Amino acid sequence: MKLTRNAEVFSSMGEKIGTLERVVLDPQTMEVSFLVIKEGVLFTADRLVPIQYLDRQEGSRITLNKTAEELADLPPYDESAYVGYDRREYAEEADIESADEVFWYPPIHTTWWTIGGGVLVSPKPRFVKKVDTLPEDVVALDEGAKVVTSDGNEIGAVEQVIVEPEEQRATHIVVGRGLIVKEYKLLPTSWIRNVTEEKVHLSIHTDFFERLPEHEIAR
Repeated sequence: MKLTRNAEVFSSMGEKIGTLERVVLDPQTMEVSFLVIKEGVLFTADRLVPIQYLDRQEGSRITLNKTAEELADLPPYDESAYVGYDRREYAEEADIESADEVFWYPPIHTTWWTIGGGVLVSPKPRFVKKVDTLPEDVVALDEGAKVVTSDGNEIGAVEQVIVEPEEQRATHIVVGRGLIVKEYKLLPTSWIRNVTEEKVHLSIHTDFFERLPEHEIAR
């Protein structure tokens, strides 16, 4: 499936919704999880459309399986909460005709909300800050653990684990590196592939990590 930028998007009733602006990738599977539909005839702002709403694609025409009324309450696309990712930099087999690709890069203390129909913007964080007793359904993140990118490079250590206040789930980690002068980067826990006893393994490449903005650590 070649999701091409500026493809026209229509509702299940044939009404033009807008055009495809970019796609949101799931960092674990590297598959498209959301379409970003540019404001147009029916959308007054760019909107996030779950990939499950895509019914069919015929050339540069995309048809959704929802009516315009059902699409009206979709959340807006906040460009500041996403970061660009170009698979062409990391994989020769990437689909070079696809729309621009982004990862969700949620700010600290963002709301982990759902879209209608039970589709999640991101699954509820399964990580917690390491404590003596842990529930069975979570994974502990330990400050000081080494952080490794998907291409096998150790790029620092977990400086802080940031949790949301209600359920104490870990939503972000702060990765620090350097001895005398330290540099910090903020990463959402949705970018973590797995955690072993002493290491946190990421689903992103080293080059992509390097492009992330520096983070000012709070003590």
